[in-house]
Amino acid sequence: MNRIKHSIIVLLLLVAPVIAWAQSNAVVVNNVTQTRQGKEYYVHIAQPGQTVFSIARAYGLHYSAAVLRTTVQNMAPGDTVWLPVNAQSRAAVEAAVKDNVQQPATIEVTVQPKQTLYGLAKQYNTTVERIEALNPEVKASGLKAGQTIRVPAMGNNAHIEEATPSPTNAPKRNTNVTVVSSLPPQTTSTTAATPQEPAVTLNPKERVSADKVHVTVMMPLYLDKMGEISTTKFDVEQRGKKSYKSFEFIQFYEGILMGLSSLEKKGINVVLNVVDITTDDEAAVAKAFQDNNVAQSDFVIALLTKKPFQKVAELARDNRVFVISPMSERDEILKNNPYVVKYTPSYHAIAQGVIEMVTNKYADHQLYVVHSKGRNEAALVAEFTSLLKDRTDIKYTFFEWSNNGKLVSTLKSTKKNVVVNLYDQDRDKNRIQTNLLLNRLIAVSPKPILMTPANYVRDLADADYAQLQSVNYHMLYTGYLDYDNVLHKNFIDDYKERFKTEPAGSYAAIANDIIIYFATAIHQRGSNFWKSPSIPKPSGMLFPLNLKQSSPSSGFENQTAVFYQMEDLKLKRAK
Repeated sequence: MNRIKHSIIVLLLLVAPVIAWAQSNAVVVNNVTQTRQGKEYYVHIAQPGQTVFSIARAYGLHYSAAVLRTTVQNMAPGDTVWLPVNAQSRAAVEAAVKDNVQQPATIEVTVQPKQTLYGLAKQYNTTVERIEALNPEVKASGLKAGQTIRVPAMGNNAHIEEATPSPTNAPKRNTNVTVVSSLPPQTTSTTAATPQEPAVTLNPKERVSADKVHVTVMMPLYLDKMGEISTTKFDVEQRGKKSYKSFEFIQFYEGILMGLSSLEKKGINVVLNVVDITTDDEAAVAKAFQDNNVAQSDFVIALLTKKPFQKVAELARDNRVFVISPMSERDEILKNNPYVVKYTPSYHAIAQGVIEMVTNKYADHQLYVVHSKGRNEAALVAEFTSLLKDRTDIKYTFFEWSNNGKLVSTLKSTKKNVVVNLYDQDRDKNRIQTNLLLNRLIAVSPKPILMTPANYVRDLADADYAQLQSVNYHMLYTGYLDYDNVLHKNFIDDYKERFKTEPAGSYAAIANDIIIYFATAIHQRGSNFWKSPSIPKPSGMLFPLNLKQSSPSSGFENQTAVFYQMEDLKLKRAK
């Protein structure tokens, strides 16, 4: 009996690939490739009804050669399949691509109000690039409601496009694209897989013009409210300006102007397009994007709140325009959108910076990471956990704030301590926690060293500088202007000369650096810059910038965290 059962199982395993192939939808082969860990692969996005067996067979390979993120049994529509490039697969692809070129099939559709290229590409199971190739007028002047355009026909699936999961910006067919990246780890799952959002392929478009860098700045200037501003003596004082939203981010715009002056001196011609966004309404944001021809920019600087930024990021991805977020601390904006650049340091950079400072300056200290179970700090706690778990050269303890009554006695058990405070709830709770934490730390002798990724000096108006100095306070501060730094001092003096006031906070410095770095990069390297977005620090730039992708489908994030420490009751660059 056992032999019979064994024979049936073997027979089913042998027949299963054949059954799967017979039931699957036809596989349309493409010649998009990626180089991963030194090996070249064809990239295929799985469609409904397709299996690993049918996909591999279409590429002239055995199914065991395919590389997936999931197991073979759990592959779902939208998953990415990598297939090795060799003599067999190359011959199959060349033959299939030749057939596709000889028999192009398109249909005409009428553009509906509020439709986007990304939405059309998703609906008709194609890519933005392919639609643009079929409709040069769309690439030149954008999509317009009522316009008739051509899109690739989907054959027998055309009548069920709304119910068919399709890839987001799937790799472009009949075009050779090579992306250098690392092979994603393979994982196994015991539960049924759900359709996944496939990786977005980074495909920078050509520079808008050869002799000019076109830049769009999208930010809330409230230009329609300018007429409401009073010019009485009181209102022109700084405290009076706070009554008007028009002044809220004006120093960011002035920092852009400072950067433009620096670029002009270097002979870099920048065409600046300023778009005033004061609404969270997605339709209004999309209209402003189209009406102001934002798609025809080399890059976009978007100082926007969460909802309008998300819409701009989506439109930027559709149009292959890179958008830079100057102030957002949310790593989520990078997910599945390689056209987003996050200027603020990544969680990895923050955690790595703190750990390096501890090992370099306080190697003989015990490290305490103070945290809570709040979601605001969860990602940063996870990053510290990941970086510390295999370290044998650091003595560390994760201390939950709910037990803060035991903090003093715990710290007294060792004489040399570094406390890294990751606690992050909301502003009022943070203020209460900070004051209590400082009181507890001051009660310890010798006093511990306090480090934070948050900026107490900026975020907490009642921060006690004397207390912070007594615990040798170290913190991360993006865009802090140091009066003891000659480069920073020159920027401050030039700003005061031009705008008759000092730059307050970090807005002006960050804006200056962003416009200088990216405009210089585009001027020097054109669109190729985005394939490896790194150049030597340009003159006039105040802070270092090091951009990396955590994965080929994610945006770029700053891997450089600059730390300062309290000394002589003021902040100085930590050494």
